[in-house]
Order: sequence, then C-alpha cells, then structure tokens
Amino acid sequence: MPHDWAIEGPFDKKYNPNCGGLPFFGVAWYRKHFTLPAAVKGRYYSIEFDGAMSNARVFLNGKELGQRPYGYIGFSFDLNLLLKFGSEENVLAVRLAPEDQSSRWYPGAGIYRNVWLDITGAVHVARWALP
Repeated sequence: MPHDWAIEGPFDKKYNPNCGGLPFFGVAWYRKHFTLPAAVKGRYYSIEFDGAMSNARVFLNGKELGQRPYGYIGFSFDLNLLLKFGSEENVLAVRLAPEDQSSRWYPGAGIYRNVWLDITGAVHVARWALP
C-alpha cells in the first residue's frame, strides 16, 4: 500500500521549498473494507502501521481504536473487540492530518510505509512484552 498523497502536487512556490514545495498538509482519509470467515474467529488480530504521516486516528467499524500524533514511528492497535466475522463487512478507516510548517524537510503525507494485519493464536506474547 505505501502511498504519499502530496507527491501528486502541484509543486508551487507558495509552499515551503525546504519541504519540497508540495502541499503535504491537510486532512486525508484511507478506508479498507474486508470480511473475515466465521471459521477464523477466536484468534488474536492487530493492525501494525510502519509509518503514517501524521496525527493519525484509526477507526474500526465506526469506533476509534486510538491515535498516534507522531508520523515517524510505527504503531499498532488491537482489533479484537470490534471485528465482525462471517458475512458482515468490516471497515478500517485512518484519518491523517499533517500540519503545515511541521517539518524542516519533506515529511510526506499519507500512509507512506507498509501496513500489516497480524494474526496469531488466541494465546500469544503481547507486543513489546518483557520476559
């Protein structure tokens, strides 16, 4: 998926030349519709973002999973309480709102790195768990 919506431009002198002269600020939404078979219920599901620029708010089926203001580090959220199985559709939505004058170089805009759906067994080691 990686996608940078600002790279489509247009380049313009009115935008900060130190940030590539591109309109990387504003609000953008990404949505993914998907279904999961009833047979896979009971496993552990999380979503992992390697990079999303910035002020990310992540929603599943209309409920907010959480936020991540910083755009240069990965983050993840547990999906289990809100997932639907069988023929019901799930909608994952991500709202990004990079701010003007928020960088000294071109920061990008969008989900600019990979996104992973992690699926494990019901018994699993928690993310970043210590022994």
